[in-house]
Amino acid sequence: MSSSLSSLAQELLTGIMIRLDSHSILQMALTSRSFYAVFQSTPIQYIYELGMNTLQDAGSGKSTDELLVLLRDRQKAWATLEWKSLTTVELPPNQQSFKQSAGILVELGETDLLVVYLPSSAQPSRTIHHPIDGMHIYDVAIDGNQDLVILAGHFELPDKRLIRLHCRTVSTNEIHPNATAGGIFEYDIHEDKHRERNLVTMQVTLADDIVALSGYWREGCAQLLLWNWSMGLLLFNSFEDMFPDRPPGLGFNFLQRDAFLLTSAASSGQILVYRFSPTAPGIPMHVTSFGLPPTAPPTRVSNALPFMHLPESRVLTFSINYYRHRYTLFVRSSTFLRCMDDSASGPNVPWEMWGERESRFAEMDHNVSSR
Repeated sequence: MSSSLSSLAQELLTGIMIRLDSHSILQMALTSRSFYAVFQSTPIQYIYELGMNTLQDAGSGKSTDELLVLLRDRQKAWATLEWKSLTTVELPPNQQSFKQSAGILVELGETDLLVVYLPSSAQPSRTIHHPIDGMHIYDVAIDGNQDLVILAGHFELPDKRLIRLHCRTVSTNEIHPNATAGGIFEYDIHEDKHRERNLVTMQVTLADDIVALSGYWREGCAQLLLWNWSMGLLLFNSFEDMFPDRPPGLGFNFLQRDAFLLTSAASSGQILVYRFSPTAPGIPMHVTSFGLPPTAPPTRVSNALPFMHLPESRVLTFSINYYRHRYTLFVRSSTFLRCMDDSASGPNVPWEMWGERESRFAEMDHNVSSR
């Protein structure tokens, strides 16, 4: 097979390699001299090194030669810790729960949204305050690469209860130009059985063009909305659609724009992986469940929420509380994403089959906050 491919023109071999992931590119390059020669070209070196650093091209319009130089400068700076400059950024007091993305920090206040742009080699640090008076915002999610902030609000009126999502730009607080329907999604909780419940928590999470709104109500009802903000399309609403095999009180986080995970305290603790269509309404499909370490009775497992990170190529962090003991679990998102294409994984994966090899489990000091 390699001999027949070697006879192809270099342009075709380059086109083939560009469509591979970094590990596959390296494997192909090591099979023949002609493949290795293509591997040494600037376009392939850029794609390869970009993938090895779990990065993607941001569409800056710069030439591949220039991008490869910038990428290698970045790699060298992190390897040697040789900084071009040192800047101290002073944050306002009592601001401890920033959301961060692509060098941007965002903090939700009572009357405004605090935005801090961290300094880079090309731009100095700057701080912006965006007013949010009268918007009743509970939580925010940001994507600095898209200049996007999602503000989630919850309104209680005499005759109805509303959930509202706003799509704004981080830089100007205006409606995002790629958003539809005025950049606002509004849902009326019209059923009495849901309207009378008291909201305990609300979390908004973002993955590219998909927004998830997860909440927990005091009476034991868990809620999940999935919305495509660029299409203005509601993909899933757990208030109206049946969510199969979903225990109450689950934590949520995206794996990528068409897959997410939920955490459950059932059966000594589980991490459940789901997939869904990001462009068409439908009920998410349960792919598999990853079991946590078995516990001996009478140990009681409490529900845990993963912290929010950018989707894809990241490490997910889980807080797990056992009776009088608290642990942190670190897992690469690739561990869960593999089951999307691996039919052999089955509906349930015991801890012994994945956890000891693909995670880190550390006990936490009760005096140290995990926030």
